[in-house]
Amino acid sequence: MRQRHYSHIRISASRMNELEDARKALLLEDVNVGELANITGIPYQTIRNMRHKPELLERASWTRVETLAQLYDDLLTNKLVIVQGMFRQGIPGYNEQEDGDTERHKFWYEEDLSNSYSVVTIGIDEAYFEWSASISTEEASQADAEKYNNGKPAVIKTLRMIPFLNKVANYYYGLDISEQDPDSVKQLKDRLAGDFGEGFADKVMGINEMLNKITKKMQREEFPE
Repeated sequence: MRQRHYSHIRISASRMNELEDARKALLLEDVNVGELANITGIPYQTIRNMRHKPELLERASWTRVETLAQLYDDLLTNKLVIVQGMFRQGIPGYNEQEDGDTERHKFWYEEDLSNSYSVVTIGIDEAYFEWSASISTEEASQADAEKYNNGKPAVIKTLRMIPFLNKVANYYYGLDISEQDPDSVKQLKDRLAGDFGEGFADKVMGINEMLNKITKKMQREEFPE
């Protein structure tokens, strides 16, 4: 008796799943054709045609199907989120409730980074927080040059930063805190955990650590030892 092989069936099933995910991405109601074309690199007219006639997706190149399917997967895993019809870089965040249910919070960010100036806009659910760090340069006075640089011309570099956690504390509780005070930071984390869940508080603190790393990188670049 001739042995039967079913490997092609498994491949077909896998591709059918990708095709379905691609179709879901194509038909997202919260984003327009231009935004889909921009993030996928698929031509505008192609996206427009496939959205109008989803059956065209079945005749599209598999690279385009995989691109759309990956986009949908990134939305499911919160690597991407949709904010006001636009795709944003997501930060996965979940909140375990006492009853065992999981509430999904939307964390996202946009960044514009350089050695001397960095700005990151962070979104948490419906709230928006802008963090920035800048390094300014000015010539030192003659007195300072004499005192610190043997009289040679010198420049003074100053780091200025808009703190993130203080904005969070002010938004949720009307408080001003110092990120240099560990007790204040811990109290904020505990309060966020009590009101929104441990996962929410951990995610906020994780974002702050990400911003601190950006600051440290700027300092290494602009203040070499």
